[in-house]
Order: sequence, then structure tokens, then C-alpha cells
Amino acid sequence: MKRLFMIIFIVVFFTPVFGQEVVEAAASVSKNKAKLGEAVRYTITVKIQGQGGVVRQPELVPPSFDGFRLSGTYSQSGINMINNRVETTVTRHFDLIPVKTGENTIEPATVRFADGETGAIKEIQTKPVAINVESGRRLLPASPTPTEAPAPQVHSDIREIRLSLEFRLRDILPYILLGIFFIIAAGAAYYFIFGRKKEEFVPDAVVDFRREAEKMAVKAATEIKKGNVKKGYTLLYEAVRYFFSARTGVSIYELTTPEILSALKKAGFGDKKLDIAGEFLKECDIVKFADYVPGDKENEAVLQKGLEIIAKF
Repeated sequence: MKRLFMIIFIVVFFTPVFGQEVVEAAASVSKNKAKLGEAVRYTITVKIQGQGGVVRQPELVPPSFDGFRLSGTYSQSGINMINNRVETTVTRHFDLIPVKTGENTIEPATVRFADGETGAIKEIQTKPVAINVESGRRLLPASPTPTEAPAPQVHSDIREIRLSLEFRLRDILPYILLGIFFIIAAGAAYYFIFGRKKEEFVPDAVVDFRREAEKMAVKAATEIKKGNVKKGYTLLYEAVRYFFSARTGVSIYELTTPEILSALKKAGFGDKKLDIAGEFLKECDIVKFADYVPGDKENEAVLQKGLEIIAKF
């Protein structure tokens, strides 16, 4: 038995020290040409090959993504073992939205890992990736984040074990008291986390929120006519967002455009109204966050759409 424990100790603790590891990293994008507001997926793939059955996970440091807005990220990993050699693949995806025209270069990503022999921290970098961004108003919905497949179930050889046990109250009393304490603690935690009533946005009953939203929209139109297009679109966006908050009784000031649409759907808005609201909010976003400059007809159309939402929703 002692010899068995010694063998297990040597395999577990000395294999990663004497194992040799080969680390490779690469960066890629789903497309090298895109338009403003069009989703682009940036992927970092790291492959590690180690001898001895133990491979340490690397640390991925993504670039700053200048010229892009990050809309989502997720990771995947997989392990294969062939002839006592382990190959680990770590993949991290970043969903980006271009906000600047021209050739935008994504700087190299950094991968840090521990040397299998010396334990020293080493770094490698991927190559930079260039994306040519053209002006335009094409907006694509964000790609849904794929869910990882569930791990396969392993059925082990389970044999029935029959035991003859004799219980005494004094023996199990400490466990009963511990269980009661745990139930009380769990109930208290649930109350403090979920039991308190959330504060809802309650508009002033005296204030006509439609009229107030229309006043904000008029100010937005004035700024657009003066040439302050980005400021005007921002004011118009805030006017409609104020209207939605007062209309639904739920504060949405800290929410993004997709989260606002989700809140409106929960509040009972139909698909037609959700489509109109989503198109309006996205048209405002592309002017607020990107360098797109709309024409006079587009300005008139978006103002009319905002006033229609305030008047009829």
C-alpha cells in the first residue's frame, strides 16, 4: 500500500515538472471587410501539447480593440490525450462592432504560460489582424452566444452495498442542529437577496410624460437643424427612453438597446411596436457611437419616428 501511494505521489507532482510543453497561439476574424454597425467575430486560439498527462492552462490577454465596440465574448476548451500526450485547445471569441471607418488594425493578443521545465512565466503574441471598415448603415443583430454542449455522462460500475446501521438520537443530534442552522441561514440569505421588493420607476402623477417627452424631442430637432447632429440624436434617444420608462413604470436608464427591447417585450409590447422601437434605437446608436453623418431626409424620418412612438405607443 505504501508503494502504491508513493507511485501516485510521483506521477501527480513530478509529471508537470519534467513534462515538455509546446504552446501555439493564433488570432483570426470572421471577415476582413465590414461596414459600420456590422458584427465581426475575433477569435484567439491557443493549443498546448504536454507530455505526461498534465497541462497547465494559459492566461489570455486580449488587445484593446481600438475602433471597435465589444458586444459579447465567450470561451471554449477541449482536451485530447494520445499515448500519454495531452493536447489542450482553448478558444476565446469576441463579438465586435466597428465604429470607425478605414483600415482598423487589431493589435496582437498576449498569451502567458508557465514553462513546463523551469516554471518561469513566458509570453507569446499573435499576429495583428487588419479589417477594412466601410461607411454604411447596415446593422445586423448580434449573433447569439452558442452554449457549450453538456459533458457526456460516464456510467461507472456501481454495485449495491447493504449496510446494517443503528442510529441513536445523541449521535445524530449535532447534524440535526447543523441542518436547522443551515436552513435558517439559507432563508435569511434568500430574503435579503430576492425577498426585498424592487423599487420601480413611478412617474409623477401630475406630470404629463407624453408632453414632457415631446418637449425633449423638439429640443432635439432644434439641435439637429443647427448642425449639432450627434447631440440632437442623443436628446431624441433620451426623450424616447424617458417615455418608455414612464409608459412601462420600469426604469431603463441604465440599460442597453437590446435590454430595453427585452424590457418592453416583458411589459406587453407587440412585435410590430418592438420592430419600430428597435429600428429607431439602432438608428440613434449608429449616429451616437459611430462616425456616420445622416442626411436631411434621414434626420426628418428619425424625428418623425420618435414623435410617432411618443404619441401612439
